[in-house]
Amino acid sequence: MEKRFFVVRESRFDFDETVSAISEVAQEHGWQIASTYDLLKAGQNAGYEDTTRAKTMALYDPLDGHTLLRDDEHKLLSALMPQNVSVYETNDGQVYVAGMNLARISKMFRGVARDGLKASADKRTQTLNDIVVQAEDASRPGLMGLAAIIVGISALVVTALAIAARLRSETAVEEQGSNKGVLEQDEKTT
Repeated sequence: MEKRFFVVRESRFDFDETVSAISEVAQEHGWQIASTYDLLKAGQNAGYEDTTRAKTMALYDPLDGHTLLRDDEHKLLSALMPQNVSVYETNDGQVYVAGMNLARISKMFRGVARDGLKASADKRTQTLNDIVVQAEDASRPGLMGLAAIIVGISALVVTALAIAARLRSETAVEEQGSNKGVLEQDEKTT
């Protein structure tokens, strides 16, 4: 698993306190909690009993969202919204908070998209600072936590593929236009 695409930090609190603290602190920082999804309960409802607790919390910042969604060219970034933050418990009882590494992911974009994703990453870090241990510990993310945030990374992959296809298409059209101009000039000189 590409750990560099995730930020994983140990929580200062137990599982329930972590979920509650994130909900409270996130709202204080201007986030809306779009949803909270109990992954353990969903697994149990499907007949799977052998996992530890894990929840994803979908955080949305209306200001950041508005900034990115104003222009049609950035609307595909809605696939990255809202941001999922995962709270999960490992088999040894440790509690971790994980999310996509938006600061790293933002480097794949440019302009407003890059700035918006980076600002959102910085804001999420500030929001979680009092809840998590400051030293990043990606060495023990646990399978349940990675499974919880893989949903978010799939949205990123789809978005990146759409952007790449669009760029290839635009490049092909530009090359076709410039080749046509060269051919027309060649014909005039002969």
